[in-house]
Amino acid sequence: MTISAYETGGLLEAAAARVDAAGYTAIPWDRDERATIAAEALRRAVAALRDGGGGVIHPLGFARIPLSPWTLERPRFAVHVWSRDWPAGHALDIHDHCYDFVSICIAGEICHSFFEPCDSADALACEASRYQAGCCAETEGAPGERQRLALKNERTVAPYDALSLHHRELHRAWPLTDVAVTIQFQSPCIEPTARVFRAAGSYDQPKDESVKAMSREHLALVLESVGQ
Repeated sequence: MTISAYETGGLLEAAAARVDAAGYTAIPWDRDERATIAAEALRRAVAALRDGGGGVIHPLGFARIPLSPWTLERPRFAVHVWSRDWPAGHALDIHDHCYDFVSICIAGEICHSFFEPCDSADALACEASRYQAGCCAETEGAPGERQRLALKNERTVAPYDALSLHHRELHRAWPLTDVAVTIQFQSPCIEPTARVFRAAGSYDQPKDESVKAMSREHLALVLESVGQ
């Protein structure tokens, strides 16, 4: 293992510093290093939950467990957890981000679908909402922008695969297994808002909010189950 301890923390902090130095455009770890990072991320996420740390249920239907200070001006990292047993929220929404990121798949499989603007009548007709950086709530005035989007390509990630994504790349992520877990290393925020494209006419459909009542212990048990 070649990742050395970062002076302000441990292995994950060292990994975050390394990917930040690489500019989030390359994967700076080999597969064995990614496996070590994944194991440490699982351990730290379970410990954070058991110590009273909170997970955040994102509108796109996954749980986010921050493992670093959550400040917009600095790099940060978090474990993301998907389960096909949970209500999907707007999990099929197409979106970009306020930041560049590199993620490592820890467990399960996730399909990433990538989209591009298209004027074809056969393309998916969407309306856009905007999310403020660091916030899981839609900004006032959404929806506004309308856009047709076409599928560009898809990629499935499995354990220890890594994915780098530019902040304005449009994609959506969907678990192909009962549970899927990643660790995401994010750059400092680049844009004040992210765009979320939803099928036209679907903004009036309510989300199922029951997943927000999920306990920290339940999340910890989910993570322990995939680590066995």
